[in-house]
Amino acid sequence: GQFKLGVPHGYGVTSKGPNNGEVYEGQFFGGMQHGAGVLTTNRPQEQRSDSPYVLYGSFKQGQPDGYGSVLFGGNVSSFRGKVFRHPVSGASVRFHKGALEETDQNEAPIVRKAIENAREAQQKARQCKAEALRAAARAKAKVEKETFSAPEPPTKEQKRASQWRQHLQAAKRKIHAIRAFKDGRKPTEKRKKGCAECGRKVRIFGFECRCLRVFCDKHRLPSSHACPFDMRRFHRNRLKSESEKLESDRGLEDVI
Repeated sequence: GQFKLGVPHGYGVTSKGPNNGEVYEGQFFGGMQHGAGVLTTNRPQEQRSDSPYVLYGSFKQGQPDGYGSVLFGGNVSSFRGKVFRHPVSGASVRFHKGALEETDQNEAPIVRKAIENAREAQQKARQCKAEALRAAARAKAKVEKETFSAPEPPTKEQKRASQWRQHLQAAKRKIHAIRAFKDGRKPTEKRKKGCAECGRKVRIFGFECRCLRVFCDKHRLPSSHACPFDMRRFHRNRLKSESEKLESDRGLEDVI
């Protein structure tokens, strides 16, 4: 038989005797101790018709040509054979009476046919796997293209309209705050439960700025939320009202 190192897990095929119905397929794992593996045949056991023969192998690499032993069907009988380090011709050896030996000219076509069938099956399996991987890649690319399509950049008209809306909203807030402060009243709208800058829930622990909006601890200062309220004018009017009797050579505007 052939157990090539280049094939995954040393997968190979052996044929026993002239009976073409008994074909052994092997897996010899390099990671196991002494290259232990499993051989299976396509002919079922007499006791259990639903399971194939099993050959448990221990092939030591330290021995010449990987010489080792195989147990046939558990502990029923012992087989001895060789696992060649290099691939050999498919018609040159066979697995006969527990040993790998040279084949006759009459038996060569049988062994060659068994190995060719195994190679065709492996090649077909690789082709099916490659086609399945390509189909999965195409489906994944199609889904990603439909789901994560990049949004179109905004046009100049859309940018200009967005800027005007922002300026208009800022002007409305400023006018509303000035009117409320001038009339000495607060707006009757319901207190918001979230920070006007980041949206964080503040409930009763929020800070209400003089622009009549509620902020969290991080955005409570006027500089942190671009407050439209004119603090300088507010303090100037406050000083004017509290310092009417202030007399100085310089004017109040210059002092402030």
